[in-house]
This record gives sequence, structure tokens and C-alpha cells, in this order.
Amino acid sequence: CTRLLLIPLARMRIIILTFGTRGDCQPFVALAHALQDAGHTSLIVTNPEHESLCTGINIPFQSNETPFQPFFTSRTMSECFQSDSFMQFLTEYAKYCKEVGPSLYQNLYKAIESFKPALAVCGTMHWFDIYWIARLFRIPALIFTLSNPHTQDDYEAPYKLPSLPCGSNGLVWRLVFHKYTSGMWEGGWSVLPALAGEPAEAILPDSADVLDMAGRTDRFSFFPYVICEDVTNKSRGHVDKPWFKYTGALTLPAHLCNGSAFGNQGDELSAFLAASSEPPIYFGWGAQCMLR
Repeated sequence: CTRLLLIPLARMRIIILTFGTRGDCQPFVALAHALQDAGHTSLIVTNPEHESLCTGINIPFQSNETPFQPFFTSRTMSECFQSDSFMQFLTEYAKYCKEVGPSLYQNLYKAIESFKPALAVCGTMHWFDIYWIARLFRIPALIFTLSNPHTQDDYEAPYKLPSLPCGSNGLVWRLVFHKYTSGMWEGGWSVLPALAGEPAEAILPDSADVLDMAGRTDRFSFFPYVICEDVTNKSRGHVDKPWFKYTGALTLPAHLCNGSAFGNQGDELSAFLAASSEPPIYFGWGAQCMLR
């Protein structure tokens, strides 16, 4: 990752868009930190609950004014997780996008317009925003994902859905991405044509475009697809494309992992570990990294 980021380049203004839990934000804070060390100016636009995570280590932050925690911890989402139903999650996420999307995308558009970046990094849940950002703002954009389950594999259905035999899972992939794209068209993307003064068909992707951007074909291979994951870990080599670039883990230096954004129960945890006669079993979530 360091080798990738610290190639000598002219100093740039780089906007980083990400959305979701702390685990979806923290790797991009590490990215912004490395970019700043390399002399670039970066701005993270993400959910308001991650403000202290950014500003605590002097990373410029702008809220998208769209809290994610109330949705993610709601009873409806608990039922989705308990049923392990990704399609139910997509249905609920589409409703959420329809509710908060217009405000979210107005804020994103204004952030890009005012910051005037030379490069856009489209992180979690913003992968396919490269399509309209590149067209409307005439700047390069790249997809930056934390894993690689998004590339169509005809021999495996996406997101733990039941797979069909004989390499016929393209239909399942199209169904999933059509459902996702429909939610975005009805939600956040719906405000962009009015903001830009452009017809929707000229600036917004359809479900086929989304699949192609995720690597199904090489039609969008000019958009670099960067994956924050060790290539030896969970890569899907049989469907990875030549323009996919693996960076390895993006982690903040240990001396920066302090403050309220990283939890405030250190004494309680230390007391618990000290009282344990056996090595503890750790169940982790999000950005938590176990070094030992």
C-alpha cells in the first residue's frame, strides 16, 4: 500500500467518499493519512458519526449529513442479519436510499463542487458514483473497495445466494445489481440531473453499466479498481481482471489509534483480560484488527 501511494506525484487535491460503519471509514482515514504524508491535500466526506475518527488525527472531514448508525442498528436490520437474507437487506437499503438519498447526494455534489478535487476516490457504497463524477466534473475517479466479492462470477451467485448449476448465475447477478441500481435511481441519484442540468440518461449508470464497472467486461477498464485486501487472502483469481490492483491492508499507525473514536473502555478491557485464566476468544467486527 505504501509503495502504491507514495509514488512521487504533483501535489493533488483528493476527495474521498465512503459510507457506512466505522469499519467502512477507518481504512479510508488511513488512506487520507498516507496521502497527506505524501504532500497531497485530502478531504473525507462520510457519515457524521465518524467525525472524531477523522479530525482526531487532523484529517479534513466533511459530513454528508446522513447518519448511518440508526438505520444499521434498527430492528428491521437486525431481522435482516438474523435471517441472513441479502435480498431483504437490499430491499431495506433501497427504502433507506429513497429516504435519505436526495439530501445525501446534494451534499456530495456540493462538496465536490466546492473542494475542486483533481481526483475522486469512491469508497464503500460510492463505487459506482465514479460514473457521474467523471462525467460531470471531468476528473479521474477510481473505485476503492475493501474486498472483492463484486465481480460477476457465472459459477457462483453473489452474497451467499443459492448458486445455479452450469455457469448460469449471470441471471442472479443481474437481478441483484438491478435491485441495487433501482434503489439508487429512486433515491440519491434522482437529484443529480437537476443539480447538473443534464438528462439522467447522460450521466447515470444502469444495472448493466454497474456490472461492467464491477469488472464483468473491460468497457470501464479505464477506471482503476483498487482493492484493499491481500491478494493471497480472499482474492477471486478466476474472475479478477488485469486492471484490478491489490494494495494489502490499509491500517493507521498504532500511535494514531487513540481517542474517543477508538473506544473508551480500555481500563475495563484490561481488567477483564487480567482476570482471565485462559486466553480469550475474540469476536471482532468492522475495523478492529487483532495484532496478537
